[in-house]
Amino acid sequence: MREKIKQLLKKYNAIGRKKLYKERKYEEALEYIIRAIQCAELLDDWDGIVQNRLLLGHVYLNSMKDLNYAAEIYTKILKMFEEKQSEEVIEKSEEYFKCKYALARTLRKLGKLDQAISILEDIESKFHDNETRINVFNDLGLTYWRKASVTQNKIYLDEAIRIYDLAIELCNEEVLHKSKAMVLNNKGMAYYDQQQYDLAINTFNEALSLTNDEFYIACISNEIAKTYLKLGNFHMAKKFINKANQILLDYDEKAGEIELLRNLAIEGLYQRKIGNFEDAVNYFEMAATKLEDRELKIEAAETFHQLSLMLKERGDIRSGRYALKFEELAKEIEEQEQRLISS
Repeated sequence: MREKIKQLLKKYNAIGRKKLYKERKYEEALEYIIRAIQCAELLDDWDGIVQNRLLLGHVYLNSMKDLNYAAEIYTKILKMFEEKQSEEVIEKSEEYFKCKYALARTLRKLGKLDQAISILEDIESKFHDNETRINVFNDLGLTYWRKASVTQNKIYLDEAIRIYDLAIELCNEEVLHKSKAMVLNNKGMAYYDQQQYDLAINTFNEALSLTNDEFYIACISNEIAKTYLKLGNFHMAKKFINKANQILLDYDEKAGEIELLRNLAIEGLYQRKIGNFEDAVNYFEMAATKLEDRELKIEAAETFHQLSLMLKERGDIRSGRYALKFEELAKEIEEQEQRLISS
């Protein structure tokens, strides 16, 4: 019987972990991961239990299926370690610190920024491979960047940039170019929020030069377009809007759908900047209902407001419709900010 369970565990790991999860087919992987956990528990296989429960948390985290449940899974794994293993074993356990790292990433996405910062600062020195340390520094920088937005305290942007530089120092191998591109993109966003737009453009362009990943190229192109709009260079902004759009229209993962909405909103901002208010509204209407980017939501609300005033001056009855859209979006932005502050 025990041998059959071992064979089943091997089979479920091969399908769930090594195939479906790697292919980002999270819903399909879920069933096999749960079965693998059940087999590992029947065998009292500590490594199998920990690895598959950790993978279960990753499914809920990476698919954004249920972040609170992901945090609960990671917390339970950490408790398992603390109840069943000695401090010496825990200190040497890579799985334990990977779990703490995953919990920190989840807390950041839940808006629990101080808790995430505390964990990330604690575990950074526990990892010895550069790639993981780069990722930890990158997440720590992102957390400080988000804290700057929530608190409106620009000092956290300086801290984010300092941490990104620590990550960049570790990117000394060609195989880490993708990681460096990711960090540079995030550093560029911090420069953007500091209104250092030329520095942001240079940093984004350096990031572009280091990656062949189509999705990364689209994300960075969106940031470059937004920055060129701030600089008033509409020709270059449109060039990068189109570049991102061309990639994202053919990208069928959820992350691509979210980034496409940002691209449509940036196109809307471009249209408003060149005076095409009604075209701008059409783009913002396509994007605004699911848009998570606070800055672009504010731009959408401002566009609805300005168009409402223009139509009102002409006696156009559509004025009331866009005034209502402005009020709805303004309320949504206010509620989003309150959630961030309270978290």
